[in-house]
Amino acid sequence: MGRSKALVHLAQILRQTFAQVGPRQSQRMALRLLSLKAHEFGILTEAMKEARSRVLRCEWCQDLTESRRCALCGDASRDRSIICVVENSQDVEAIEAARSYRGLYHVLHGSLDTSGRWDLEGAQMALPTLHDLWLRLEKSALVREIVLALDQDTAGEMTSFYLARQIQQNFPKLKVTRIGVGLPFGGEVVYADPLTLKQALQSRLELRAREQESKEEVIAL
Repeated sequence: MGRSKALVHLAQILRQTFAQVGPRQSQRMALRLLSLKAHEFGILTEAMKEARSRVLRCEWCQDLTESRRCALCGDASRDRSIICVVENSQDVEAIEAARSYRGLYHVLHGSLDTSGRWDLEGAQMALPTLHDLWLRLEKSALVREIVLALDQDTAGEMTSFYLARQIQQNFPKLKVTRIGVGLPFGGEVVYADPLTLKQALQSRLELRAREQESKEEVIAL
């Protein structure tokens, strides 16, 4: 790709835009985009423009929707005493497919970078809807439990630890749990089968943060 500066630039932009895309993947994506016929490229760009203009975040859970409030938050039959915190919209779909959870959700749209900052500003940059979660917990008198259903990898562990610590410090009456057995370390919620997610939700563990030798840790009970 060295001879085309425009192609190299496109690959760089794709890599910057999609955090999990590596150099080779971004090159393949750039080549595929440029191999599209004019009408195919036009259809793609129009679909992107339409989605950009119509899709917004639910005012409650921050999931992607086309109305102020998503269908799940607007469903009066959902249990409003429990909020399941997930990383992205795909995780909501995966958990709903398991048909074992009837509470509400909160979508973070991100996770803490293992090399990032853990102060308030750094966390809010990594987790775009974190402030919305805090406001939600402050305003709602119905919430009794927060379920952390984040990926079982290093970033997910760090994010769960941070959220558990902050919730227990600022909302001590809330019970904080996380999905239990079934999802192995390194596993992503979106790729887990419905039965595995059902088992993980049913066997969720309560989290408590404590200070020990000047170091905070999370203990699963």
